Amino acid sequence: MMLSKWLLLLDTSSVIEEFFAGCNIPFDCEFIVAHRNQDELIVLNEIYRVAKGLPLQIYNYGHWKSENDFNFTSLEFYRRRSNLNGLFIPAATIENPPITELEESEKGIKIKGFFGRIWNILEDQMNFTSSFTVPEDGERGLVMKNGTANGMIRMIEDEQVHVAVDAFGFSAMRAKVVDFTVPLLSTKYCVLVKPPDTTNLQWNNFLAPFSEMLWVAMVVTVLVIAIHLTLLCYLGQHYGNHEAEHLKYYTFSDSLLLVLGIFCQQGNVHLLSIRVHIYIHKCCDDIWDVLCYFHFLCDSAGQQAALQRLEEPHLRGRIHIWNIPEVHASILEGMNRVCNSKHSLLVTLDTALAFKNKIGCNVVPPATGDQPLHTTGIGHNQEQSIQGIVQL
Repeated sequence: MMLSKWLLLLDTSSVIEEFFAGCNIPFDCEFIVAHRNQDELIVLNEIYRVAKGLPLQIYNYGHWKSENDFNFTSLEFYRRRSNLNGLFIPAATIENPPITELEESEKGIKIKGFFGRIWNILEDQMNFTSSFTVPEDGERGLVMKNGTANGMIRMIEDEQVHVAVDAFGFSAMRAKVVDFTVPLLSTKYCVLVKPPDTTNLQWNNFLAPFSEMLWVAMVVTVLVIAIHLTLLCYLGQHYGNHEAEHLKYYTFSDSLLLVLGIFCQQGNVHLLSIRVHIYIHKCCDDIWDVLCYFHFLCDSAGQQAALQRLEEPHLRGRIHIWNIPEVHASILEGMNRVCNSKHSLLVTLDTALAFKNKIGCNVVPPATGDQPLHTTGIGHNQEQSIQGIVQL
């Protein structure tokens, strides 16, 4: 809502509709017109237009007769403007269950899901209509460092639509192009994994983290280093090396135990030396502060934005990306892939719960501590007064 408020004292000979003909009073502008009627009562009317070019709307704000004789409305600003008088709002959306689910017919696209249900309720209660368009690239929308955008964000920027109905994470980059409604959903990101089929002790669990060839390479490396240490010690004693003279009984077994001790004292393996495959449905702009030291696979549509974000100082060296063309096209396919492989899937918690009973195995998020809340809402044109309406 605009911070400024207007009060116009209109003479008794003027008619409000004629006086403001051709004058656009924006929807979010609080404009009060005061005029005296035949009973010497000062009538206050609030005027606005739902959109430019539409008829002038007049709302009876109250009246005032004397210092102690007055009556004003108690309704809040946007509750006084809850009827949009059949306004048409072009909107964009994508298939993103359970947030948005689309049904195409001859009449156009019908939207369902969490946010789809909210939008349909708003249409009924606030008397407006909308038609939906799916972006050509099928993306929710990212804003690159050079200022260009894609997906539904680009459609709003190009004024193809006024609203994008989907769960948009609030970010500073997106806020440069679009505005957001009040938060409609707060969730968390989680990495889904398939738990072990059995909790019984398996003696080969120690060997499981590395492949057979890696274990062979480690054994060969230990033997080669131990042989070299023994050989160097022998040559040092033979040629009078001053340090080797103190090792009278240094043998190959001593070298072998020394090298094994070095390997065993490595401690915790740094996470950067482990490749954790995490599939991401859409490489979005909201997950980077949640991820830490992961190797993950990203679909080609989000790779450019992902590589751009990796240039930031606090992410440099922490994230590694591989682009593969066969990354799953849907959340359900990704969760089924977790069931049939050793990979993981990064999704929001509400999405995981919605699809948990539709797959053939049990998937769980690992216990990694509390993650920050991921707040989402509907994106809209910065010139459209949608935020206050949805807040109702």
